[in-house]
Amino acid sequence: MRLIIDFGNTLCKVAFYENDEELNLRSFSNINLEMLQTHINKYINLQPVPGKITHCIVSSVINYPAEIKAYLQTTYQFIELSPNTPLPISIKYETPNTLGNDRIAAVVGGKSLFPDQDLLIVDAGTCITFDFLNKNGDYLGGAITPGIKLRFKSLNNYTDKLPLIMHFGKDVKLIGSSTEGSIKSGVINGVKAEVNGIIENYREEYPEIKIIFTGGDINYFDTTPKNNIFAVANLVLKGLNTILNYNAED
Repeated sequence: MRLIIDFGNTLCKVAFYENDEELNLRSFSNINLEMLQTHINKYINLQPVPGKITHCIVSSVINYPAEIKAYLQTTYQFIELSPNTPLPISIKYETPNTLGNDRIAAVVGGKSLFPDQDLLIVDAGTCITFDFLNKNGDYLGGAITPGIKLRFKSLNNYTDKLPLIMHFGKDVKLIGSSTEGSIKSGVINGVKAEVNGIIENYREEYPEIKIIFTGGDINYFDTTPKNNIFAVANLVLKGLNTILNYNAED
């Protein structure tokens, strides 16, 4: 059994995998060593046939507690994803040391689903990232833009009178009939137009490209499985498991 941990900007996700199958996933808004140990032990003890965790991988875009890292290093065959980690793809990014682990893992996860394909991964979270992998397995880069909630917060933070919008749905009117409605229209409809426009730009250059949406805000986008568009939950975790399997010593 393998332990996959992803420290993101908002949540820490802890998952258990067996081969390529996700067995269990839990998200924590905050986590310490005691909470992690309790969660691991509880999950293992609840299994009909208690298993053994042999390998662990951690990806983090934040500074996570040092005691968690020390525990994982001494308990399992441990990998912390870094620019030096061997990968099943080639990184052609000009500044690999600044490339986010979540972006790397998402691309690897996409490749595991669609090998030998041109891929665009759209990860809609705190930021919306676009990551391109060509059919030869070369990661070339992409784009980063503010996510939906970040756009709402920015309008409130950098103006004197615009309110912070906390509740909003997937579909909003094109013409906002109030200040709140206008903000919702600008953010939601604007981000949809931006994402759709970028996708079309990629399609012009790569007609057979497959588009994979992932991230916490994917429900705001049209991810109907048509025109080579797919929605994949927890793509980063899938990619981390693939990287762990690629590096694991049996």
